[in-house]
Amino acid sequence: MNKKQLAITLMLVGLMLVLVFIQRFFDNSVREVVLVDSNMGQLKNYTIDNKGISFSLPDKWSSEEKDSNDYSIYKVEFKDSENSIMGYIELLKCNEDIKDLAQKDVNNMVLSHDTEKIEAYKSVNRAGIRVEYKTKVNKGYSFINTSYYMPLKDGFVGKCTFISKESSYKDNLRLVYNSIVDSISIK
Repeated sequence: MNKKQLAITLMLVGLMLVLVFIQRFFDNSVREVVLVDSNMGQLKNYTIDNKGISFSLPDKWSSEEKDSNDYSIYKVEFKDSENSIMGYIELLKCNEDIKDLAQKDVNNMVLSHDTEKIEAYKSVNRAGIRVEYKTKVNKGYSFINTSYYMPLKDGFVGKCTFISKESSYKDNLRLVYNSIVDSISIK
C-alpha cells in the first residue's frame, strides 16, 4: 500500500469512528426529546437490592411493587399521570425459550386481540423478543400492547409490558419503551 492509500484509509477509519460517537450522542438526545415531548420528564433509576434488579422509568410515572408468585419472582406495575400508558416489569425464573414463552402468553390471553406480531428485538444492551397486538374492551377503548421478553441471566427472563390507549399512542413511544427495556438489569 502506498502512502496516499494509507492516508485515505486512516482518514476513512477516523471518520467512521467520529460517526459512531455522533450516533450514540444523537440517540441519547432523541430519547430525551421524546421524553420531554411526551411530557414524561427524565428517566429515574430504581434499584431493588433484595431482588438484585434495577430499571428506569420516567420520573412522572407512578409505580407499585406487587407480590411475587410461582410465575413471577418480582413485579412492579407502573402508569403515567394521565392513565394513557400503563404496564409492568416482571422478573421470571424460567428456562423456557423466550419465543415459546411469548407465544404461550399470547395464547393464554383472556382478552380477544388482533393478530399479534412477534419479532426479534435488538438494541445496544439487549436482545430478545418483542410482541405487539391490539386489544379492545367493552367500553370501546382500544389498546396497543407491547411486550418485551429478554434473557437476563441463567434461568431468569425479564418481561416488560406496555399498554397504551390507542387514541394517545404515538410511534415515538417505542423509543421510550426501548429505553426502559434497555435499563433493566439483574445482578
